[in-house]
Amino acid sequence: RTAMVGKWHLGQGAGFSPNSHGFDRFFGFHTWTIGYHDHRTPDGMPGLYRDDELVDEDGYLTDILTNEAVSFIEEESSSAPFFLYLAYNTGLPPYQRPDLPEARWDTGWDVNEASREDYAAMVESMDQGIGRILNSLEDVKLTDNTLVIFTYDHGGRHLVDSEPLFHGFATLWEGGIRVPLIMRWPNQFSNEQDIEQVSIAMDLTATMLAAAGQNEEGLALDGSNLLPILQSEEGESTRPLFWRFGSMWAARKDNWKYVVDDGTQFLFDLKADIGERNNLFANHPEVANELREGLIEWNQTLSAP
Repeated sequence: RTAMVGKWHLGQGAGFSPNSHGFDRFFGFHTWTIGYHDHRTPDGMPGLYRDDELVDEDGYLTDILTNEAVSFIEEESSSAPFFLYLAYNTGLPPYQRPDLPEARWDTGWDVNEASREDYAAMVESMDQGIGRILNSLEDVKLTDNTLVIFTYDHGGRHLVDSEPLFHGFATLWEGGIRVPLIMRWPNQFSNEQDIEQVSIAMDLTATMLAAAGQNEEGLALDGSNLLPILQSEEGESTRPLFWRFGSMWAARKDNWKYVVDDGTQFLFDLKADIGERNNLFANHPEVANELREGLIEWNQTLSAP
């Protein structure tokens, strides 16, 4: 059984909904975000769905999504293995804390009227929700044999302190693409490991397939299975990674990162300069050109400009 809870944002029309992409159960929203109290889209329309039907639910959105995830775990705990994808929109506008008075449920869309305290209260609510989900796995005695992955899709902006990383959301600087990745699987991983392996979100697909005992060979996946590294059976890999967003391009190999920002080229040694302040392009043109050639070759494999 599979369930998707939270932010989908990959289309709502025929053939594009979560239920059309293999999820047995969907509870959440299709837009980039919705209000945390009134559950309305940025244009003021109702935005909360169960499968393909609009629903009206009371409560703070983060708590509602947590409740749905816990309910799914409890219902599926005695049946076959399940997959749950929970996508909170915590951190996205509107900046609304859990205790916001009803008279202000339409506020928070303007970041200049929000505060870091609002943002922190939103994140704390998500943290509490994650704790409830982990507790639910413990309650149904599935902790040891459940792979739990916590990550984010991009860096923050405005109310976020990303130091020592530079910049944030909608860029390919480290503040935009370096995100947390925490994985827990007591039957398979040692506790409290810090692994320096450079990875990318697409690796999670290959890793989850391997965890489920599926053979990913022949699927032409963009990512790599991380299990051998997580289980300490293999050393870290040094494959290059590539990104493209608008006028920005970036490549990473080992500690070297090559960036093109609106035509200007940069090269950084992230081990010595994680804040990307010391441009070494002129000092190591051979490294920059190697990563640039890799970017060009990679881009030729993509289907759209």
